[in-house]
Amino acid sequence: IYNYANLINEFVIIYLQNMTKKYYNRYMKTKIQRMTKSQLTSEILKFESFLENPHKVKNTKKWLLGSYVVHLGLLREELNKRGK
Repeated sequence: IYNYANLINEFVIIYLQNMTKKYYNRYMKTKIQRMTKSQLTSEILKFESFLENPHKVKNTKKWLLGSYVVHLGLLREELNKRGK
């Protein structure tokens, strides 16, 4: 059973897959800039826990894993700009 948030997230993922790289990067940066500090911290923890799990990393496609690493870097950079 999907809740409303999961349905929206799936739609956004499908929509972003159809966007060009330029527009995707612009969308992600503005999304990150609108996040609060607590949201940034929770997202960072989510991505770090994913990357620390060797089973998940092994079974993930390399391009998706690379996008996770880049996204994690953007999240950390924004958190550092705000002064933790």
